[in-house]
Amino acid sequence: MNKKFYYLEGKEQKGPFSIEELKAIGMSPGTLVWSEGMENWQKAKDVQELSDSLKKLPPPPPIFEEDKKIDESNNETVTQISVEDNNVKFWAILKICISNFLGVCLIGTLCFINTENKKARLKSEISGRVNNIFNGRSVIIDGENYSVQGHLKNTNYKNISSGKSKNELPTDLFFPWWQNEKLYTIFECSNGGFTIKRLSKVGEDSYDLEVTESGDMGYRKPQFSRGITGWSYNENGSGNIYGDVKSDRLPVQQYYNLAYEYYTKNDKTGTYSPGSLNDINRFINLNNEYFSIDNISPTKATSSNHFAISWKSLDSHSGGLTWDDAKLYYTLEGKHYEVVFIQDRYNYDLLVLFGIISGIFILTTVVFIVAKPKFFRNFLLFGKKWRNVSYQEHLLIFEHYFFKPNSFVQIWNNKVLKGVMKITDKGNTINLSYPDSEHFYKIEKVEEDNLTIRDLKDGKTFLFERMGAKQNASTII
Repeated sequence: MNKKFYYLEGKEQKGPFSIEELKAIGMSPGTLVWSEGMENWQKAKDVQELSDSLKKLPPPPPIFEEDKKIDESNNETVTQISVEDNNVKFWAILKICISNFLGVCLIGTLCFINTENKKARLKSEISGRVNNIFNGRSVIIDGENYSVQGHLKNTNYKNISSGKSKNELPTDLFFPWWQNEKLYTIFECSNGGFTIKRLSKVGEDSYDLEVTESGDMGYRKPQFSRGITGWSYNENGSGNIYGDVKSDRLPVQQYYNLAYEYYTKNDKTGTYSPGSLNDINRFINLNNEYFSIDNISPTKATSSNHFAISWKSLDSHSGGLTWDDAKLYYTLEGKHYEVVFIQDRYNYDLLVLFGIISGIFILTTVVFIVAKPKFFRNFLLFGKKWRNVSYQEHLLIFEHYFFKPNSFVQIWNNKVLKGVMKITDKGNTINLSYPDSEHFYKIEKVEEDNLTIRDLKDGKTFLFERMGAKQNASTII
């Protein structure tokens, strides 16, 4: 009957195993073993039954090259290395999240700068179109004059005023509009006349547009006045009478023409701009993606007399142009306009641009993760001290960096060797680079406490376990 042995891995008791099974496992000479008949645990090298199998243990694993020397110039000293693990996976994922957050913030900043540049360009574009309309002026006036249509109507003002002094004539506002202006004959306009538009720049991006439209007209003296025309006879052929003298009143259309010229061609301010009416009409429709000309309440500046979104004459006979013998009425309507920023369109463009670039960024991250499916799993390698199960004096420590190559530290019997570590083949292979050679190992398994790698050169497999938190090892660091 074969003798069975137990052995200790750290504080864990394993077994029982036969001598042949122990040979397959491979123990170091210092491994503690126990078998029936033994009073205490003993080192494997002190047990005669195991001494032969220990002599047949393979040499140190090729993962470590014993002929390499430690650089004495580093002034390294012997100390106790801590076996407390670093949660590299947590910190790495945290760094990735922070990096992604900063990346998204950077994308947002770049999108904001790009959209602001577009806003500035479109603001300059609409300002240029407005300046082209004004052509260096602050006020422009232009209009249209049409053939007027309507009918004349005599009033009874002659009878009202007959025999009365000026002070006795009624002036109450409730009397007909023609009465206060002493109009003997009125022209009720049904169509035509003139339209005059005045566009004023009253501040930065602030404008007033006033439209004057002609209305009714009236004559301030009668069509005929009393005078001696010579002798004449009545219808019955007897006696002489005084005749009526016809007044020298101008035709209706001529008064409309005079009024139009007064406000345009005869304007003394130099604001009349013939041919600019189409530009004035086009002004209120100027717009682009981010800006438009809108009729709003004043927020920047307005003319001195108006502080409202719009204003107009009290009625159709409250304002007019007066001559000695006539008066022509007009109505005035004004509106305030400003260059308005279209915030919703700006926000839409900003969000769309941010969404597209962020989507590409996130998609790239996803593609990276899919291309390297073992990326997060392999974080379990880092921040731990891995002890070779077969060679307790053999340790591996993998160190992770984000902004420089990963490195590794290998310890064998207090000898230290450092090098560069790379994970290749979509996260399946570890490449350990020494100063003058390289070794490649297939990652067979990596878990929280266990690591199995296989040498791709000779096919040998090495099992490592994570050092316990309370264990220590002497090394040069």
